[in-house]
Amino acid sequence: NNDLTIMTSKIQDHVKELHKKQEATLQNLGTTQNKLHETMSDSEDLKRAVDQALNSVQHLGESHQSSNRTINDLHAQLSQLGGTTMALKQGLKEQSQLLLPNITMDHSEARAATARHGSILASPMNATMGRGGTAPAPKPRGTPRSPAGLRSAVNTEWT
Repeated sequence: NNDLTIMTSKIQDHVKELHKKQEATLQNLGTTQNKLHETMSDSEDLKRAVDQALNSVQHLGESHQSSNRTINDLHAQLSQLGGTTMALKQGLKEQSQLLLPNITMDHSEARAATARHGSILASPMNATMGRGGTAPAPKPRGTPRSPAGLRSAVNTEWT
């Protein structure tokens, strides 16, 4: 009987020890479960932040493409404007040469105006320029109003 009591006492002590370990395990399991929930919540927050960052990157990419299109359009317009400006400059130069053939650098007023303002007629594109950046004086030619030499009225041409 005494052996039975000792054995029962040992079993009871062992069961008590198992209950203590079970309670510690349950407590640790509860702590682990709380940490897992916190980690899951943090990972959801991180996922939202990554999604926002990806949306921002996509928006920046679209803005960049739009900016590039605008820059390319402006470049094309600027090139066209440059061509138009050069054509206008050449047209003004030709018009000035036709309408103002008597103005040359030999006149003091023309030299003074060129010194003050510069000449828009002088350009590297004009290969027919004379010395001093001015166009050579045009040779007098006949027009319908002032025929050169003998011309018939039928054969009068614009020159």
